[in-house]
Amino acid sequence: MVSWSFEIDELSPLLLKMFGFQNELIESLDLGEDVNVRSSADFIEAVQAFLN
Repeated sequence: MVSWSFEIDELSPLLLKMFGFQNELIESLDLGEDVNVRSSADFIEAVQAFLN
């Protein structure tokens, strides 16, 4: 079994930066608000699963 260990203080700014880039990409591709909402929810769900 593989185990990962991260410092939350170092990981949080990176996650926020990634989230911002995701939103910029969706906006630049003009994919629409529904895609932005769905991908944001998926991103948040993945982060929550990772942190638990």
